[in-house]
Amino acid sequence: MQSPSRPGRIPRETINGINQALSAGDLTRAVMLIGNLIRAYGIAEIAEETGLSRTQIYRSFSDIGNPLFSSVVRVIGALGYEIRITRRYRKQTDTAPEQPAENPEG
Repeated sequence: MQSPSRPGRIPRETINGINQALSAGDLTRAVMLIGNLIRAYGIAEIAEETGLSRTQIYRSFSDIGNPLFSSVVRVIGALGYEIRITRRYRKQTDTAPEQPAENPEG
């Protein structure tokens, strides 16, 4: 098994699933998917890397868990990832930044 500080590659589908759940506001699903990753890497290893207790990780990332944001950030970091904030564009009021015009002269 890989060390959490040097995790193996997490499948793109899993990352996409977490991102989609977060974008949709489905925090329960996002926590469940993160919990699945924790169990795949090993709770003891994640606990050691994050400084969280195994019990806290079990409870927080169970199917009924409600982890603190700080716990989520620490676990995601131990898995070799980070959380970023990006602007969400709303159809009615916000627009995406304009793309530069193509140069017709080539």
